[in-house]
Amino acid sequence: MFTKLILIISDLKFSLYLLFLLLTGWFITGYNSIKSVQYESIKEISIKYNIDEAHMIILDTGYIRRIKKLVLDSTDRNNLVQPLRAHYYIDNELKSSLINCYAPGKGISKLDWASDNRFSVFPPKSHYSYKYNLDLIQFSDLLHLQKPKQSIVIFICWYNILKNKSIELIDLVLLNLKKENINYELYLVNQDILYVDVD
Repeated sequence: MFTKLILIISDLKFSLYLLFLLLTGWFITGYNSIKSVQYESIKEISIKYNIDEAHMIILDTGYIRRIKKLVLDSTDRNNLVQPLRAHYYIDNELKSSLINCYAPGKGISKLDWASDNRFSVFPPKSHYSYKYNLDLIQFSDLLHLQKPKQSIVIFICWYNILKNKSIELIDLVLLNLKKENINYELYLVNQDILYVDVD
């Protein structure tokens, strides 16, 4: 079921971790398998949030390969393929990362992204501090993106298998940004390619 994903990752532990993540999603949240990148759904999201083509990034199959070339430990790498994430960069430095696997559950199927008054400050209190600094240039390279020019840059990584939860995270980040009344550049990063179901 996950043949394509497993074949592009040679690190066995890394592969098993991703497989566990996907299987967990099946039982906890309901798994909607996809046969290919859901471009129509991506277009709907871009229209909903008024995101232009330059700021709607669609991951390619080389993303995992590029991660493996970075000097990162296994936890850092695992965090970079979590399905729901928000990364905040200020003056080229990663200041905060919100990652689904660190967000406590809220009810049966929701994630509490705002736990511990996380959004009482800006940027929000980070779930995780990377052991190796992943600056804006490095992260942009992972996405095959030219380095953004704004001093505040936010990337929200999402995918269609958990579309409703993706929307919840996007809405929360945007609400927080609206309260701050600051200039920023926002990218939505679709990760469907990592979870395409191939027979």
